[in-house]
Amino acid sequence: MTVWMTKQRRELAENLKKAQRDLKESIWRTYRHVALLNKDNTLRIMDLGLIHSSAANSMPELILMRLRQGGDVEGKHQCELSCTELAPAFKEWEHQVCS
Repeated sequence: MTVWMTKQRRELAENLKKAQRDLKESIWRTYRHVALLNKDNTLRIMDLGLIHSSAANSMPELILMRLRQGGDVEGKHQCELSCTELAPAFKEWEHQVCS
């Protein structure tokens, strides 16, 4: 392999890492607004502001953190759906959720 090919491979690897990082940040910046359903069946739009991937480990974690800051959520909540809580209309989804 020539020096020229080695240099090209190194540049390609660097450009790939940069593109992956830029894509990740672009995805995080896309999720600026979250629509929440209030208890009275109205929508409330929560503005997350300008966010980036270092704000939290995941988007759901960031949203829960903002809800805790606003006093909408207290303590730790797990995002799990118990099979016993499924409405009869959703029985066809039971095998997907509970497996």
